[in-house]
Amino acid sequence: MNEIMSIVFWSCAGLVVYVYAGYYLCLRLLYAFRTVRVAFDPGYFPKVSVIVTSLNEERNIEARIKNLLELDYPDDKLEIIIGSDGSTDRTVEIASRYVGQGVVVHDFKVNRGRAAVHNDSVRSATGEIMVFTDAETSFDRGFLRQVVKYYADPKVGAVSGSLTYISRGNEFASAEGFYFKFEKMLRNLESRVGILTSGTGACFTIRKSLYRELPGTEDVDFALPIDCIKKGFRAHIEPEAVAYDFPPGTVKGVMKARSRMTAKAFSGLMRLCGLTFWFKHPMAGWGLMSRKILRWFTGFFMAGALVTNVALAGHGGIYTLALMLQAAFYGLYVAGWALNRAGMQARLPSWAFIFVTANVGMSLGILKALTGRVPSSYKRV
Repeated sequence: MNEIMSIVFWSCAGLVVYVYAGYYLCLRLLYAFRTVRVAFDPGYFPKVSVIVTSLNEERNIEARIKNLLELDYPDDKLEIIIGSDGSTDRTVEIASRYVGQGVVVHDFKVNRGRAAVHNDSVRSATGEIMVFTDAETSFDRGFLRQVVKYYADPKVGAVSGSLTYISRGNEFASAEGFYFKFEKMLRNLESRVGILTSGTGACFTIRKSLYRELPGTEDVDFALPIDCIKKGFRAHIEPEAVAYDFPPGTVKGVMKARSRMTAKAFSGLMRLCGLTFWFKHPMAGWGLMSRKILRWFTGFFMAGALVTNVALAGHGGIYTLALMLQAAFYGLYVAGWALNRAGMQARLPSWAFIFVTANVGMSLGILKALTGRVPSSYKRV
């Protein structure tokens, strides 16, 4: 029994270390020997349709439209589509003021979710390149020029910009921002070695010819890059195409976001990637397994490491030391939880609290996917 416990403990602990350190080191090593260069043409200006999915965004929609209208891109090559997903506030009224300035407004009366809005908006779009973004996001003035230049290469199917989180001034948002910086670093390395399998939903672009209508439980930034790879196209990230957004500023926001995104992505993955995908695209499959699937399961690995460590605590000094380290970490988590309940924050406890919370959210997302309870629509937190 102790031997089995030991195997489970080291497997779980090793997988957690691999997810948050080992995979990065493997990518750095691979990058030293393999770099995929993507051709581009800075003078290439295809017709672009920017699609903004919005739900009760009266606070943000006007600023978003103005930001898009001010982009450094030919006016006759830019179409802005505002898709209101059953908004009940003044989102449509405000957006409609800009009709005639290259802005098209779709007032969908029922809240159906992003996928349905994207499907209907793409169907009516006139651009060659679809750009998907959110109402709270903003683009650098040269964003479109930076992403579309890669579509001069016929083998490029999708291009993501580089999202930067703007701090909300609390430790929870700072922890989320740090987490996303780590995620962005991994994606950039994957792009450079040619195994990128996902994009960033707030600044994701794809050829209209490669778009397919999505079921309600799939998102463009996860499903469509995998489609590109399966069809022989490449997905790419351009670090100079900068977009800005805000991380969830509350524990509830982090939990809901991680649960929803994981449930949708994992359920989509089970439909998208049959056995042939892993054999035909082993490197991309390795990246998908390492950065996505294993990370989604990290909460289960952490639980497995803790339970088996408790059982092994009296069987060698290494297990006692490991248990002490875990106890210290979860002690920080409890302190972070208590501080949050008291309306207070401190860096290490708050970061431990948000890390565990995020992994619990992803674990719940996996359980939702496995039990068929994947959400298609969403509500503002």
